[in-house]
Amino acid sequence: MAKNDKIAKIKISGGNFDENTILDLFGRNKSKHARISLLYGKNGTGKSTISRGFMNLNESDETREIKAELLDEKNNTINLSNEEKNNIYVFNEDFIDNNIGLKSDGLDTIIVIGKEKEVDEKLDELKKAKVDLDKELESQRELYDKYTDSRNSISPDFYISKMEDALRGDDNWAGRKRLINNNKSNSSVKSDTYTRFIKLQPKKSRDMLVIRFNELQSSEKEKKKISKPINIYSDIEYNETAILNLLREKIEKPELNNREKYLLSLLNKEDGNKKLMEIKTYFNKKNTICPFCYQNVSKDYASSLISDIENILNKKVEEHQQKLEDNKLLPLEEIDFDQYQNLDKTHIDMCRKLLYEFNTIIKSLNDDLSKKYNNVYNPIVKKPIGLNEKFSEVKKSLKLLENDRINYNKMILDKDQLRDKLEKINNEIAFYDIKELYEQYKKQKSKKDKEENKLKELHNELDKLVEKIEKIKIRKKSVHIAMEAINNDLEYIFFDKNRLKIQFKNNEIDGKYVLYSRGKSVSPNNISVGEKNIIGLSYFFNCIMQDQNEGDVYNNNYIIVIDDPISSFDMENKIGILSYLNYKINKFVRGNKWTHILIMSHDLQTIIDCNNFAKNIIENCHKRFPGSTQEMTVKKIENKEICNFNIEHINEYTVMLRKIYDYAIGDKPEYSEVIGNIMRRVLEAFGTFVYKKGIGQLSTNQVIMNSIEEPYKSYFENLMYRIVLNSESHTEEKVGTLNNINSFNFISDEEKERTAKDILCFIYKLNSVHLLSHLENKNGEKLNIEEWCHNISENYNND
Repeated sequence: MAKNDKIAKIKISGGNFDENTILDLFGRNKSKHARISLLYGKNGTGKSTISRGFMNLNESDETREIKAELLDEKNNTINLSNEEKNNIYVFNEDFIDNNIGLKSDGLDTIIVIGKEKEVDEKLDELKKAKVDLDKELESQRELYDKYTDSRNSISPDFYISKMEDALRGDDNWAGRKRLINNNKSNSSVKSDTYTRFIKLQPKKSRDMLVIRFNELQSSEKEKKKISKPINIYSDIEYNETAILNLLREKIEKPELNNREKYLLSLLNKEDGNKKLMEIKTYFNKKNTICPFCYQNVSKDYASSLISDIENILNKKVEEHQQKLEDNKLLPLEEIDFDQYQNLDKTHIDMCRKLLYEFNTIIKSLNDDLSKKYNNVYNPIVKKPIGLNEKFSEVKKSLKLLENDRINYNKMILDKDQLRDKLEKINNEIAFYDIKELYEQYKKQKSKKDKEENKLKELHNELDKLVEKIEKIKIRKKSVHIAMEAINNDLEYIFFDKNRLKIQFKNNEIDGKYVLYSRGKSVSPNNISVGEKNIIGLSYFFNCIMQDQNEGDVYNNNYIIVIDDPISSFDMENKIGILSYLNYKINKFVRGNKWTHILIMSHDLQTIIDCNNFAKNIIENCHKRFPGSTQEMTVKKIENKEICNFNIEHINEYTVMLRKIYDYAIGDKPEYSEVIGNIMRRVLEAFGTFVYKKGIGQLSTNQVIMNSIEEPYKSYFENLMYRIVLNSESHTEEKVGTLNNINSFNFISDEEKERTAKDILCFIYKLNSVHLLSHLENKNGEKLNIEEWCHNISENYNND
């Protein structure tokens, strides 16, 4: 990076900086260039924003919230090449969150780092997405099943079934169609029958269509074609004169004996001729018993009787009788006029009347012919009764009625035409019967299709997700982590080979990296934030060295930004971390004279400690690069501005007092794990430098304690040391994880804060000027010491 010698400032916007702000981080001082810059700032002053700004320098995404660019001493923009951008490395909370992950796997803590974490997080994300998708798919499948259940009202099939019901039955489409076709049973209705009607566009309302259907149906019943023609008897003729002449014709009587006269008298009676013929036939059969008196009749008598009958009924008589029989008239056929009831009623009544009158005449003539037949010797004289004229009237009337029938049939629709019309009306009525159901069907069909498509999309999405998971699993197997180098760094920081170590553990399914503390696997709950940060810091420097030879990596020039390398939870391992930073930064700074290092912290003591080793690094650089104008600088960010910060006069004792005060007022809860040691060290320093007494002698030396008025003297003698000072020495070997610094950890946070107040009050009562001098604040901060002392007095007196 040839341009690194010009880097002086950063222009940044976003995050803590509402508008473009120029921050002088590496500015020159007396023509000397700052290689290492230390930046102190309280939480919330913008340090994290600055670190993210450096991270975004190698990103071209214009949508990022935080935007930054590097400037030279004259505020000119420095445009970095891709290679220069790739050599910017930032360690901050984002780096740790993005690259260090801890997961529980039974009793093991699985650690995933860097690309593996990225892959693992992606795999976890995909697996979680699959679980969610499986649930969504199951829910969608259950919903879709409802749309396929014809018993459910949200199913379109439910409304198809309802439409079928609306078309079935005697009073619906199927029943009307049965009447139209004159079938014995209703027409069948299938699941797709409704499709015949739904596209129809009736011009009449349903009520009007029903009325019209009934009218046509009645017409079909009442006004069917009259197929049977009326016989007008055009082939029949009558001769009234011949009949009258035959009736008046006289037959001469033969000479008769007494028995013949008697027989003749029988002939004059009703059916006399018939009776005589029966007698003749009876005795011709050689019967010997009379059928009337039941007496024996001789053969001769029977022959004589037959001879007498034959004499009466001679051949001439028979011939005359035959003529009478032949001239008998047939009455005209009775006509069922009910079948012609739709014809002209006047014509029907006339035909019925004339036919009756004509048949009456026929009957009268036939009666006379019968009388003459039975007694041929008795002529019947009748006047003409107008048989032919009456017959002519009958035929004329019947012909008129036949014409009515013919004309009527012409006026009646053809049966096929009527059926077609009834079919059309029936279908249009059916349209109204299923219209609303069909609209519901379409609505639910649309919803069903939508849910079906969604189900298919979810299936496709699941298939793609499973495919992605398989690809990620393959990719995970190819990720390689330099665990040996990280373990070496952990050993360097903790001064212990087994204090914290990462080992690869293979199993039948998949290999994994397991975190061990003192040779034992620990759960994620027992891994401190500080330990995680230390792993992250080690991985950070190993990322810079990735895919490079160690001998070449330091020759490149970098911009390395480190935000809060020592968290409040790392105090126990502070020396190890500082030593590690000194080692790594020294390598990079000595490797290339244009490499820039920016270390930021909210902890003043960290800045002080970094200042100590940074000065040595720069001095060594001057030896390596004779005539170099490079230097280090300490700056402070406050109110979004950078200013020089002189820390030479700031001592560790003042810093520790400030930490106790900040913790006491609740501003630094992160000090909870280390506050016991800080308070112990302050008391040691105070007792040694002010009274030349150790901690144990401060509360037992009566000269010292007599300088404190009651009730404070008794309070501090009896209470304070039992809480704070009975912990083990800070030189004792610690056990467990970083959380177990000393027995003070077993006291609640509330009790720790109260103890912090008590210690400050104790020092204040012994030497108020001393305490206030060290806690002096230029911003006019009002200290709470007097208030806390007052509370001790009040509470102790009440007790």
